[in-house]
Amino acid sequence: MDFLKTHVPKAVGPILYTKTCLYDLTPDRKYIIDTLKQQGYPQITLCCGAGHAYKFASLFGKILSEIAIDGSTHYPIKSFQLDREALTNPNFKPDHHFENITAPAEGLRAISKL
Repeated sequence: MDFLKTHVPKAVGPILYTKTCLYDLTPDRKYIIDTLKQQGYPQITLCCGAGHAYKFASLFGKILSEIAIDGSTHYPIKSFQLDREALTNPNFKPDHHFENITAPAEGLRAISKL
């Protein structure tokens, strides 16, 4: 705020509201790019990605426009479709694991014991 007060004083004002940013991922951490054709709605195209999807927005737009206009895309999107195991199998086990990551406090305690 000090920077704004000094350099852009008219931009400083009361906080109007705050909002928590929710960040959710699919179990396999992949995007969803598919149609709802199997559910009986071929005219509906779905594209979901968490915050990290923004960098692919232009590519997703191209893929979605091809699906909307041509009914398919030449891009390999099979691993992003709704019928993949991560979305259909309730017992799906992700292939990314974090069991061996030491939390910062535990890491500091371990280092202090050396």
